[in-house]
Amino acid sequence: MLVAILCWVLPPAAAEPSLKLESVKKIWGEAPHCAFTDLTYWKGEFICAFREGRAHVATDGKIRQRVHGNLCTKFHMPGHLAM
Repeated sequence: MLVAILCWVLPPAAAEPSLKLESVKKIWGEAPHCAFTDLTYWKGEFICAFREGRAHVATDGKIRQRVHGNLCTKFHMPGHLAM
């Protein structure tokens, strides 16, 4: 699982806005397949949620979340949801 951090650069109003890739960091790699990611910032922490399983179409999928206060250090894992 990779998270790419993009910074929005706002040049003068007449110019087109541009994005600059600042860094790429792997935050999870324990499952054979991870997909359907979402990244949000809530109550001072970044939360990344995604589905993991043995394949894209598999009945063993879990929803996993990784949390951290900033994106420069290691994420921790508060838990996962399994059905």
